[in-house]
Amino acid sequence: MLDGLWVGEWHSNVNNIRVDIGVVVFHQGKAFGGNDRFYFVGDYNQDDNRFEGNLQFTYFAGEPLSIFGLTDINQTECMSITGHISGDEIKLEGTLQSDRMLRLQGMLHKKAGGEIFSCSFHSRPLLDSDTLW
Repeated sequence: MLDGLWVGEWHSNVNNIRVDIGVVVFHQGKAFGGNDRFYFVGDYNQDDNRFEGNLQFTYFAGEPLSIFGLTDINQTECMSITGHISGDEIKLEGTLQSDRMLRLQGMLHKKAGGEIFSCSFHSRPLLDSDTLW
């Protein structure tokens, strides 16, 4: 199942030196996530071990450089994504809708499943106070 919290890294076909990392939450056809410079929202459809969707990325802070090059504050781009799910990993591919020559590839790793959306998950302490110090 796709629902849950995923972490990963990705790079573009125009800048193989720069790699971005971030988090993605998939839940009931919606996707949310980001990193230190971008956030995104979108939707997806899943069919067995494949999914496809659309994400809207917005730059909000930090160095104005994405894996595709320079960007402007509050600049928004839309991307079509596809993924192949294998256990707790997703091989991800994406294409910018404004320039189909700009593509993304990456891997996501599942860190928590759909239980993060249930009330019983939230009733447990998120951190053990003995491990804080």
